Amino acid sequence: MERVTIKDVAKASGYSISTVSLALSEKASRVSDETRNKIRKIASDLHYSPNQMAVGLKTKHSKMVGIIMADMQNPHVASVFMTIDNELRKYGYSLICCTTNDKDVLDVQRLQNLVACGISGIILANPSIYDLGENWEKLKNTILASNLPIVGRDNASLCEEKIGSSVSVDYEEGAYLATRHLLEAGHTRIGCITGPLTMQVTQYRLDGYKRALRDFSIDYDPVLIYEGDYEIESGSNALPYLLGQNVSAIFSFNDNMAFGLFRSARSFGITIPRDLSVVGFDDVSFDEVLEVPLTSIHIHAREIGISIADEMIRLINEDSRDFQSIVYTPHLMVRGSARRK
Repeated sequence: MERVTIKDVAKASGYSISTVSLALSEKASRVSDETRNKIRKIASDLHYSPNQMAVGLKTKHSKMVGIIMADMQNPHVASVFMTIDNELRKYGYSLICCTTNDKDVLDVQRLQNLVACGISGIILANPSIYDLGENWEKLKNTILASNLPIVGRDNASLCEEKIGSSVSVDYEEGAYLATRHLLEAGHTRIGCITGPLTMQVTQYRLDGYKRALRDFSIDYDPVLIYEGDYEIESGSNALPYLLGQNVSAIFSFNDNMAFGLFRSARSFGITIPRDLSVVGFDDVSFDEVLEVPLTSIHIHAREIGISIADEMIRLINEDSRDFQSIVYTPHLMVRGSARRK
């Protein structure tokens, strides 16, 4: 079935396209209330809805928000995205989504493509890289040239340079809590599965791990670190390496990789937590339905999504450059995957 256009509404009503356009607009116009109501009823009967992208291109303002984010196969990322989408709908806005990964995380072309759609704002929800260099300057210039409100997920640089708001998590504190939990359980040789070490969120977690070790007077040992990629497979691949380092516990920098640990442990005949204690990070919904529920760091995915959407709407409605940095403090969810050594 073909999409109903404004031309179809004009033909059915007997009015010109310009009159129909004015009648369907929220702005005051010369069209009488009687005519407006008649046209709107016909439009409703035909199930007509305006092409928001075309509206945006024409008016430079639409009811659409662009979002650039990481691969949504990660359940935590997907949860944040769905919350943002649901919250924006309450205000009458829709999302245009571009996905990316750590290799093209600062893809300026994608940002420019979104701006060209006539969107009302941009959400940068992809992971940030530590050594931004020339790419950051390009991205920043594109943002400034767009003159659009920007809200970043875990991108404090936006707020620091006064070009956008940021909603983030205290990842260092979360990693500290996870590592301290294992240390308090008597584990002194704790392995880590990290994400890519170029990512800010990875470095923050690693800093928290190191801080907990210092508090317990334990030296940091780089051989206990396995660099993963936040995907399940890297968790599976990490287990034989870390077992070779004689660890009694593993802190996984996200739950996805912890799931990989669980999968690999079965093939090695290892029982969690009897033979190996594991703590994850994200506290996704699957954690509680594992055969051994996963102890993890809860980071308020729903609240973060709501804050991102609400901050975007505030910047749009107020036409504001009063940027905010909102930081959530995580907490430990103790379940059954870690025990006293």
